[in-house]
Amino acid sequence: MTELALSTTGLAVALGRRHLKFPDLALAAGSSMLVLGPSGSGKSTLIQALAGLLPIQQGDARVAGQSLGALSAPALDRFRARHLGLVFQTLNLLPYFSALDHLRLAREFAGLPARDDASALDGLGLAADLHQRPVRHLSVGQQQRVAVARALVTQPSLVLADEPTSALDESNRDLVVGALLPQAAESALLMVSHDRSLATHFDQVIEL
Repeated sequence: MTELALSTTGLAVALGRRHLKFPDLALAAGSSMLVLGPSGSGKSTLIQALAGLLPIQQGDARVAGQSLGALSAPALDRFRARHLGLVFQTLNLLPYFSALDHLRLAREFAGLPARDDASALDGLGLAADLHQRPVRHLSVGQQQRVAVARALVTQPSLVLADEPTSALDESNRDLVVGALLPQAAESALLMVSHDRSLATHFDQVIEL
């Protein structure tokens, strides 16, 4: 039986006055899923719930066999740092930290040894002279690539990506997707987007 990197059953989340219910998901290790939907359909809410950043009101979500709802808050923080790679729509970068600082910090939170991660940035097309520059001096597209590299650097069990190509032109979009998809071969990738042209790259496509 193929190991599941992600599975959900009867998942529902309360968001203000809205009560959002999501279809059951099953994402095998080594595969990828694209969740499509218009603005306001709940794509970002789904990502936050699967990351353990929003409480699940009903149902269950499991990552690498671990029920997120069964973890205490500190245990969930530790699990997220080690097993989940997150690319947020708002990026959540520290403005005075460099690209390399963000990768070092991700490895530290995951309890992994330090190493030279310049190659992770090179692979996403971020020039070497930008590696040590505070991210507030980078373009939005460059910042987005830093966020993707940060999500991948810990080799997580599951990568959750919220519109990671929204600020990129076509060539850089392909570069980022080309960096994310090999991660699915090592673990698994769930990405949400409104861009239907990406659908052919993914093993599964779900509509919200």
